[in-house]
Amino acid sequence: MTFTSFTQISNGVLPAVLDVAYLGERFAFIAEGSSIWWYSEIGDGTDELGLDYAQNQDSPANCVAIAVLNDELIIFSQDVLENWSIGTSANAPFTPNEGQGFHRGIACRDTLAFCDNALFWVGDNRVVYRTGGSAPQRISSSSIEDAIRQCDDLTSLSAFDATFEGHEFYVLNIPDVATFAYDISRIGTVENAYGSSYERGEWQEWASFGRPQFRARVSVVYQDQVYVGDDTTNDLWLMQPDAWTDAGGPMVRQASAFIKIEEGRPRMDGLVLHCVEGVGNAAPPGVNPVVEMRYSDDLGHTFSRWRARPLGAQGVYGGRVSWQRLGLMRAPGRLIQVRCSDPVNVAFSHLELNPLRPAN
Repeated sequence: MTFTSFTQISNGVLPAVLDVAYLGERFAFIAEGSSIWWYSEIGDGTDELGLDYAQNQDSPANCVAIAVLNDELIIFSQDVLENWSIGTSANAPFTPNEGQGFHRGIACRDTLAFCDNALFWVGDNRVVYRTGGSAPQRISSSSIEDAIRQCDDLTSLSAFDATFEGHEFYVLNIPDVATFAYDISRIGTVENAYGSSYERGEWQEWASFGRPQFRARVSVVYQDQVYVGDDTTNDLWLMQPDAWTDAGGPMVRQASAFIKIEEGRPRMDGLVLHCVEGVGNAAPPGVNPVVEMRYSDDLGHTFSRWRARPLGAQGVYGGRVSWQRLGLMRAPGRLIQVRCSDPVNVAFSHLELNPLRPAN
């Protein structure tokens, strides 16, 4: 379906609308500064007389956002989440689902996104949640939550969803701090403080060159292509799997690993990076790509210099990306970082410490 024009809903009855959802052929409207929310008549979003409204049951706090999930309205307020279903009465077309609420609110409407048949958002306690099971699940790590705490204005947070190369992401922008992308496709088992375990995806950090965060703020998928909107210039960018630059600037791929040391001073005689080699381009730039490595023995406060090694020109396979004589390590451990900024299709697998040398 293609829309060629849009009509503004202006009936003089609704207060300033903050968010809107559609369920059961009715529009539901969240208003600024109110715990009351309004709904339209069937099939007509402009038909709102001012008497068609409902109010949250579990809290008098202001509503912040609204969404639809599994044929239910999900009302997000400043301190609770409520589920409402389609009712049978014409005078009350939506009814609250008793016992299904969640006593945590949402930090900002713009952190709400729909991914993987679930809703994702930042809670009022600076924790990232997703719907699932009997109650929403915490998916943020302690480091993600620490980054959110560095944001003084939670209303400036924003998020969007994007599917790229078969991976679905919830992308969270924290202004002047960082951008974190939650890869829903890379699921691992996490154990909580109470000894029980649950599945959680993998977080990545995204950034555009020369900036602490990724330049995209919103996204849309059209004909299997992912388009993102620039947060500063309002340009529209296309996320492409075969492009290795970011808005004309370099795209730096970086990964980290930590070697835990409990006691003693073990020596790092050699370090091997297992990765795809022979990825150089046929013509500049990126004919002879390199990968760089540095390390820190004080948990990232200071680092060694970057040391470059060749990744191999196009078709040059069988090489070994390695570094030797890297000195003594000490507790609590050594942080390793590797990166590549050449415009090539690089893929890191894992690091190998002190590999055995073949016998003569």
